[in-house]
This record gives sequence, C-alpha cells and structure tokens, in this order.
Amino acid sequence: MPLATFARLVGAAPKWCQNALATLGRPLHYTPALAEALGLARLIHATYRVPLATAMDLAEAALANRPLPAADPKADPTGVVQLVLDVPRYRSLIALRRAAVAAAPPRTAGRPSTLRASRRLPAAVLAEARAYGLDLGALRARLALPAAERLARLEENQQVITALRRRRRTGAGRPGAPTHGGIALRLRTLVEGLLAAGVEFIILGGVAGTVHGSARVTDDLDILFATTPDNLRRLAALLQGWAARPRGEPGDLPFVLDAQILRAAGELRLTTSVGLLDLVAHVAGVGTYDQALPQSEWIGELPFGAARFLSLDQLIAAKRAEHRPSKRDQLLELEALRALQE
Repeated sequence: MPLATFARLVGAAPKWCQNALATLGRPLHYTPALAEALGLARLIHATYRVPLATAMDLAEAALANRPLPAADPKADPTGVVQLVLDVPRYRSLIALRRAAVAAAPPRTAGRPSTLRASRRLPAAVLAEARAYGLDLGALRARLALPAAERLARLEENQQVITALRRRRRTGAGRPGAPTHGGIALRLRTLVEGLLAAGVEFIILGGVAGTVHGSARVTDDLDILFATTPDNLRRLAALLQGWAARPRGEPGDLPFVLDAQILRAAGELRLTTSVGLLDLVAHVAGVGTYDQALPQSEWIGELPFGAARFLSLDQLIAAKRAEHRPSKRDQLLELEALRALQE
C-alpha cells in the first residue's frame, strides 16, 4: 500500500512511520498488518515511555494473543503494576481507519491540483460550467423548489438507485444473496434521531448540497460533530442503538464504539440500521464544529423539522480543500449554484 495510506492506518505522519521502521530495523514494506502493529506500538511508546522496540514487541504479542513480554526490566516485582492493553478497542479504531481510507484514499503524488482557489465573477463561473456540460437550466429549476421538495426528490431517487443496486448484486432478487451496498438512506430517521438525542452536529456533503440546490444523488448522511464530552456520550449512545459498524468490515468483527473511540477516530464511515452515516470532527477548508458554526445555516420547514447545514460558501471551501481534480464537476456545480443566486 502507499505510504500515505499506511500512515493513516498507523495514525501518524508518514515521516514518523519511516523513521520508526528504520529505528526498528524493519524493511519499508507497507502492509496492513505492519500498520496495525506499528500503530499500537506508537500508543504504547507514547503512553508508557518504553523504547519503541519494546513497544513493538508488546504490540505484536498482544495482536497475536501471545503472553506479553516484560515492558520494563525494572517492572514492579510484586506484579501489582501491570501493562494493560485493550486489543478489541484498538482493533475497533483500526477498523474505523480502514473504512475511512477506503472511502477517501489519500491523493497520489503527481501534478498539483488546478482547482481554482479564488472567487470569480458569476458570468465566468457560469461560462465554465456551461462549457463543462452542466445543465444550468436544471440547476435553475432545482433552485426554484423549496428545500423540503429537494430533499424529498433526493430520497425518491436514492431509493430507486438502491433498489437497482440490490437487484443487480443479489442476482435479480435471488433470496440469500449478499446485499452489500443495498442499504436505503432513511434520511428523516437519521436526522430526527440525532436531533432527539440532543447531538450537536452540522450536515454537510451531498445532503447539504441538495438543500442548496444540487441535483446529485447521495446514499449517505455526512455530519460534522462537536467533540465536547457530553456530545460524544450522546452520539455514542445513539450509534450503539443503531448497531453502527465500520463500513466494509466483517459483521462478526468485535467492535467497540464509545465516546473515547469517537474522539480518537475523528472520522467514521459507518453502516447503521437506518442507513449509511459518515461522521467527521474536522472538515478541511472549514474546520471543527465550533469553527464552522458561525457561518452555518439553520434551515427549517424540512421533512424532519429543522437542522443546521454548512452554507454554500462552506461547501465550496471544503470541496476546494480536497484538492481532487476528479471532483471538478462537483465544485463547478456548487460554484454555479452560487453564481445563479448572485
């Protein structure tokens, strides 16, 4: 795997990973198993202040379910003070990192992004969008609809796509066939549940784009969540009730999800009993919940009442910060929506 992916699984900077492997005398073979062991060794090294080599021995023993070697030659001879490692909790964290990497792989090295960073005149934006092939008439028609109608159409379109995916992946409905990717987005249930639980969050991504006029279909709900202790506890309790699990991971994998995991992960791509839910504690180009809150918009008269969304300007800033030319059409659509309203 690429170094950038390896580093995300470890939870460290790429340079730290390279230096650590050199210190350990390990070849620079970036594998998932090595990332899992090195990530745990990093935590042990930082927490217990033991040498990295000792921490790596402990990590590999714990992950292989072997007895742990002595962490320190001066360890307590009475056996009262011992090293404790919660391996299921750590594996839950690694599973969340794998799901996040699968959803958004690190950008590979190459030519720098050509996405424009400066705000341009509306006429220039619309000319580029038209030349790219965007249907400006369709965007105007979407803007003429109330936000509630835009969301209703999103759910209708998403349900059709979900049914087609399920039919294709199950062999035309054959009973017992796998249904991965055939989970319908129950947007109203997700948002109402978050609001009822008192979770502090801001909606972003495709659903926020829809509210602002985008015609794109999304199959998940993306939220930016506050990281206060109380909010993390409320969010963790709600996710447990929804049987949330890392997306793409085996169903029999033991999974721990609580406030500590939410804080440590920072980015979660989850499958729940009510749809796909993506959660982040920070959005590139926008910031944390507290930083995003002042410019976000409280929008009412929606199917689930009212909720807070990233503004159109914030969505554009977030899309630019991704630095992915492959998503140029998405950025152009958002910029065109803003230009049409100026």
